[in-house]
Amino acid sequence: MATFEQSEMNRLDGQDLPVILGHPTMKNLIYAALRERIVFGELKPGERLVEADLATRFQVSKTPVREALLTLEAEGLVTLRAHRGAAVSQLSPDQYRDLLFARDALEFGAASEIVAAMTPARLAEAEAHLAELVSAFDAQDFRRYRRAQRDLHATFLGAPGYPTLVQLALNLQDRMDRYAWAAMVGRPDRWQASLDAQRRRLELVRAGDADGLVSMLRRWHAEGLDHLAHHLARTPELTSLVEEESDDRT
Repeated sequence: MATFEQSEMNRLDGQDLPVILGHPTMKNLIYAALRERIVFGELKPGERLVEADLATRFQVSKTPVREALLTLEAEGLVTLRAHRGAAVSQLSPDQYRDLLFARDALEFGAASEIVAAMTPARLAEAEAHLAELVSAFDAQDFRRYRRAQRDLHATFLGAPGYPTLVQLALNLQDRMDRYAWAAMVGRPDRWQASLDAQRRRLELVRAGDADGLVSMLRRWHAEGLDHLAHHLARTPELTSLVEEESDDRT
């Protein structure tokens, strides 16, 4: 029977990354373990992901590893190259802009319905998530911060009662995780600005100001895109894709 390293299981206790795994298949466990390491910078852009090595590490056959890599490729986190195997994909301002546009198109279009549907119970839930954001910020725990941010986001998105909206928008946000990490790690000013934006978001929702909410988020997202592009331009190793010869172990 296939096994999974205990150290990997310990990291996948539901506390490291906000990924909905569904059935805990071996492929999903491997996917989540690799995704966490890519998102939070432990696996760098261009780093090779050799199927045989991963199969040995996780004590499984190559099949669930290959399936996990295909899922990561679909999210844009991994590049699969003919005769060269898999590598962590580069960070790209164009990809971030594309993801941001799609997510904002969904959320801005639903802003009026979200604000109108916020009940006292949902507002209280949002307040609790914001308090967790503040606590995670004070502890400088970025993983915890992103989980709380995702929970806050889900509370707003779920208000109108359209499950597909929640699923699509959160999937896009999850795909943007590594960009948030790249933009804010080591940047307390950007992290503080993010927290301030979440506070302002809740204030505008509570006030029932859908137009003000969209206007604020447009400014915040445009500013974030500018900061990210500048950061990536100054950090070329984050956008380099290493071209290596095929490893026959892949």
